[in-house]
Amino acid sequence: MFDYWVWHKRLPTPLGHFSVELQMLDDDDTNPPDEEMLRRASELVRYAETHGDYILDFLFGYYRLAGESDWLDMAGVPRGLTRETVSFASAR
Repeated sequence: MFDYWVWHKRLPTPLGHFSVELQMLDDDDTNPPDEEMLRRASELVRYAETHGDYILDFLFGYYRLAGESDWLDMAGVPRGLTRETVSFASAR
């Protein structure tokens, strides 16, 4: 059995809408998320809502790093994307 809980709304960011899933580590654990997990998820949601540009910078940095190897070609990601266009490629 695999249980997970989905945050009540999708989060708009420069990369598109994010969904937050809360998953238990133990497959037999069917209890809802505890207060600690909800608190941490709330922090993540607030961060994603207020730091979308930083998340995009982070993604673009990894894109540039991947461009130094064959990773982009292996994943079918085009080369030569800019910070502004890398989010469209990641949404495919």
